[in-house]
Amino acid sequence: MAMIGAHDVARETFEKEFSSRYPDEANTVLQESRDQTAKAEAKIAEYDTKDVDAVTEHLFCIMLLNRGSKYIEHLVSCGLLSEKEGQAALEKTEKLSEKLESDSKHD
Repeated sequence: MAMIGAHDVARETFEKEFSSRYPDEANTVLQESRDQTAKAEAKIAEYDTKDVDAVTEHLFCIMLLNRGSKYIEHLVSCGLLSEKEGQAALEKTEKLSEKLESDSKHD
């Protein structure tokens, strides 16, 4: 799904930047991107939606925990959290990450 999103963004940018200067080449690249996206969508459609949802939720949780860790580090660097407070918060985040990883191995 990330690849599909990346292709969508890339196609839009590529079309703006290169379609007028290199129309034939741009059309070829854009069509290849659409073809790859269609293949990915067809493959995803083969999976049980519950599995796709579970994987999506798992990845989303990982992203949130990573973003939270970076934000905690930012708060420490700005002096809004002490080193001790930041370390405690990062340890909680790490425990949550470990639990998420452990839970995913049992599913």
